[in-house]
Amino acid sequence: VPVIMHAHSSDYREFLPSLPWPMRRVAIRSIQKSSALVVLSESWKGFYSDSCNLIDKEIYVMETPISIPENTRKLEKTVLFSGRIGDRKGAIRLIQAWSKIDEEARKGWHLLLTGDGEIRRAKDESEALSVSDSVSILGWVDDDTIGKLMETTSIFALPSRNEGLPMSLLRAMSSGTAVITSPVGGIPEVVIDGNNGILIDPNDVSQISESLSRLMNNKELRENLSHNAAKTTERLDIG
Repeated sequence: VPVIMHAHSSDYREFLPSLPWPMRRVAIRSIQKSSALVVLSESWKGFYSDSCNLIDKEIYVMETPISIPENTRKLEKTVLFSGRIGDRKGAIRLIQAWSKIDEEARKGWHLLLTGDGEIRRAKDESEALSVSDSVSILGWVDDDTIGKLMETTSIFALPSRNEGLPMSLLRAMSSGTAVITSPVGGIPEVVIDGNNGILIDPNDVSQISESLSRLMNNKELRENLSHNAAKTTERLDIG
């Protein structure tokens, strides 16, 4: 029976080499036996081609499709994070970066974190850093709620250590939100630093903080990045 596999893992670059050779051989053989492999970006295509000895004609790139929202009203002075709360996607480091921004510069702004994961840890971190008055950890929210947040928030931050091609980032860009993210997985094939977003080292809390502060204090830059981000994602629309 012909089988088409879709590789969606964000950390397979680390996972596959970490396997003992017999298990790695089984994993590679399973992928090789598929009739075709669908991946999220050209960089992932290169990885699977090199790691599993696949020929190009067996690998197909299909970027994450999204539905472009009709409303993009950037009314709120908010920075939004959406994803699994913890270390991999950078939620805890984002709170730490937020605390490094001058209190006067944060005035009137709010950091919102949505998603499942280490919610209690995130709340404890914001309290320990004395920023809980301007940080809200909402936990898991439904799709309608996240859609409304995407439409009205000013900045979207996702300092991930590894990714495939995150839908939350693409949704934020399609809604005309200025984004701060990291050059991992398929992200650098979509986000061009200084053009339609800002790319940062996901492990550098000071750099994340400086990028946030820069966007919060520069409305013209936010609007330029937002406009270009929305234009970039038009090709992914399935609406």
